[in-house]
Amino acid sequence: MTALWAATVDVLVPAYPNPCCDGGANMWSALISTASDPNCNFQLHVIFNPASGPGTSRDGNHVDASGAGPLRDLRGAGGITYGYVATGFGDRSIAVVKA
Repeated sequence: MTALWAATVDVLVPAYPNPCCDGGANMWSALISTASDPNCNFQLHVIFNPASGPGTSRDGNHVDASGAGPLRDLRGAGGITYGYVATGFGDRSIAVVKA
């Protein structure tokens, strides 16, 4: 393995469990710890599920009203985040997906 190859590795994690429950808190803590580890030799990308759309209000389990939370902590630690929104294999209208 060359140093160039090792420096270009990215890891994508589908982190769908909510940080509040069912092991989600431990998973999100591990992701934040990994992203902030100075010895981590890969870029961490994380997909989270914001209830399949932005909705009308924040999910306080990801980011609370003050802007704090595991999603913000992960991004601050260097992780790159993506929100998963179900599109029904393209059958949902863009307006519904954005709502």
